[in-house]
Amino acid sequence: MTHRERELPFLNWKNFLTGNIMVTGVMEVLENIRKMNPGRKIKIMNFCGTHEHEISRHGIRSVLPEWIELIAGPGCPVCVCGEGEIRAAIELASRGINVLTYGDMMRVPIRMNGNVTSLEKARATGAKVRVVTSPLDALSIATKSNEDFVFFSVGFETTTAPLAGLLERGVPDNLKILTAHKLTPPALDLLIKDEDVMLDGILAPGHVSTITGSMEWRRFAEEYGIPTVIAGFTPGQILEAIYRLVLQIKNGEAKLENVYRGIVTEHGNIRAKMLMEKHLYIDKAWWRGIGEIEKSGFYLKSRDIDAVHFYGLEVKNEENDMLPGCSCKDVVLGKKLPKDCPLFGKACTPDDPKGPCMVSSEGACSAWFHYLREDI
Repeated sequence: MTHRERELPFLNWKNFLTGNIMVTGVMEVLENIRKMNPGRKIKIMNFCGTHEHEISRHGIRSVLPEWIELIAGPGCPVCVCGEGEIRAAIELASRGINVLTYGDMMRVPIRMNGNVTSLEKARATGAKVRVVTSPLDALSIATKSNEDFVFFSVGFETTTAPLAGLLERGVPDNLKILTAHKLTPPALDLLIKDEDVMLDGILAPGHVSTITGSMEWRRFAEEYGIPTVIAGFTPGQILEAIYRLVLQIKNGEAKLENVYRGIVTEHGNIRAKMLMEKHLYIDKAWWRGIGEIEKSGFYLKSRDIDAVHFYGLEVKNEENDMLPGCSCKDVVLGKKLPKDCPLFGKACTPDDPKGPCMVSSEGACSAWFHYLREDI
């Protein structure tokens, strides 16, 4: 059995049909894609981690023609969170301060004091770490206690908006914020300029676009000349987006299209963006495996609630921030597939991750391990 044949988890083609699809039926979409063979291989990047999860879960790569290369990008905020921020969180928790964070952050492996550790391992040795599901969850826990808390908040624009909502509401004196929030467009700018990637099309993120609006992605088509389509997360919407990208490539066009209609608007969530601008400022940020990217990080305007300032923390990130043998850097840059990493499925598994891409459900390695890996 070939690798592509192992990628066929479909139960029923009818599950692919959605009201949004512009051509009748998924089989027709696939047939139309196959008919548009440009005579060369084309590379399309699905930037969003949720897109990668759904593409892998539904085996979409297996039904696409061989001349379409669908690669994952750095659309997993857990995967690109710097070691420095995680070390700071562990340091706080080890001091006896309650650190609250999302479940995906718990098992991200980092180097600290000559060892490999994580928030989960730190908790096992007595550090005070708890999992929360939202900023309001963190607020609720802090307001019911006299202890000190730090909310370690991580994410892209989608989770930055709820954080801004929390800041607008106000936080109690015993709650501080440690942020690792990032903007997605600057990372895509960097990738496009990388000659080793050379994208023919961009499958733009749906969740992020509900906040930013479709206008944030227009320049990638207009300035860089790369066809760009915003998509939702059903197989039908993903395939429709791929169809539209291939059609643009075939016709020599480069424009922005939105197939996540009714969800993504041109200007996005105006209220959320106003609150983000009110409480956060933008500056350079460290992306694990990539490095420093200008104007790609959100930071707290109020130093009074900033855990880094309040507790006098040093957040230090450095080059070569992956564990030896880990290929997460090349995976998030779209230069390797997860299966090309020598650790994938062997030394590195969801139970014992050696790289951040194997931890979160949005990580490409995690998605490939659960849905696409061959028997190892």
